[in-house]
Amino acid sequence: MTALAGCWVNPDWASGLTVDGHPAWPGLPPAAYAGPAGLVTIVTARERGGSKVSACAYLVDVYCLGACAGHLGEWQGPSMIGFGYQGKPQFIQGPNDDAARIMKKLNRTAGRGGFDFIAPA
Repeated sequence: MTALAGCWVNPDWASGLTVDGHPAWPGLPPAAYAGPAGLVTIVTARERGGSKVSACAYLVDVYCLGACAGHLGEWQGPSMIGFGYQGKPQFIQGPNDDAARIMKKLNRTAGRGGFDFIAPA
């Protein structure tokens, strides 16, 4: 694998997440506007020889279903970071979401009442 040239994550990526043993972590002040809640942008770049670099961007839904497992693989083992808003999955329905499919998956994985759901007005 080629050398990592850089990795960037939007500054308020952890807003609303929890960490075991650190209830106040990371102590981020609320952002003025960080875009849609729970969506994190990650950009990585790798050197490709000479002055060439290749980049890849990920949009990760840290409040609900993930959005990157298909590319990175399923998480194995424990994690100190509790994803979901305040430790509970939160589905914010977008205009192109298959809400019935997502609700079925959340009911199966988190159980009835084990997640929050916000629908557009």
